[in-house]
Amino acid sequence: MQEVFMSGNPQRSHHEFDPVFRALADSTRRDVLRVVTNEELSVMEVVHRMRQEASRSAVSRHLAILREAGLVEEEPGFHKQLKMQLASKRRIEEAFASLLRMWDR
Repeated sequence: MQEVFMSGNPQRSHHEFDPVFRALADSTRRDVLRVVTNEELSVMEVVHRMRQEASRSAVSRHLAILREAGLVEEEPGFHKQLKMQLASKRRIEEAFASLLRMWDR
């Protein structure tokens, strides 16, 4: 049986946030989030700032997981700009709030 929690408006399954927890579970992805939190950067700029921790292909894989989780947005265009929006931060807060509600039952 799947549990359902209220989170503001719609009912949500606790599994809805699995991509968020998966994305945050990796320290390199958390580092990428720190890099793109306050500014828009191209993939190459992210790679340059992460040069000690990850290759270009690794950063691209991590960015795909972050995008899938809804934590990073990519602006359309030839030089795609990456950024973390306020909505992304709220999604992280909602994910942790849903987890805490399970323990409060």
